[in-house]
Amino acid sequence: MCSAEAKRITEDLEQEMHKLDKREREADEFLKTSSTKLQDLIKKNDEEIQKCAHELLMLVDSVSKYKESMGSTLLNIWRDVSETAEAHKCLQGLRSLAAELVNV
Repeated sequence: MCSAEAKRITEDLEQEMHKLDKREREADEFLKTSSTKLQDLIKKNDEEIQKCAHELLMLVDSVSKYKESMGSTLLNIWRDVSETAEAHKCLQGLRSLAAELVNV
């Protein structure tokens, strides 16, 4: 009876050890799979960050060029307005002179 019980306990223990080994292999496999997925996600994340950073730099460059272009445009407009104002003053002066000549 003791040897039968000892044999049953030994078999039960071996079954439990087998189950434990199986669970350990499953856990190792899960860990490896999870680690691989994590590395893939990190890589994709880094690529996306690099892509966004590149787009941001292009946008900043574009805004800088636009700002420079608008500065030049505004300078030309200012110059044209100044020339027009100067021409208007000259025209007013000529009209005053003409009016004085007519009244003489």
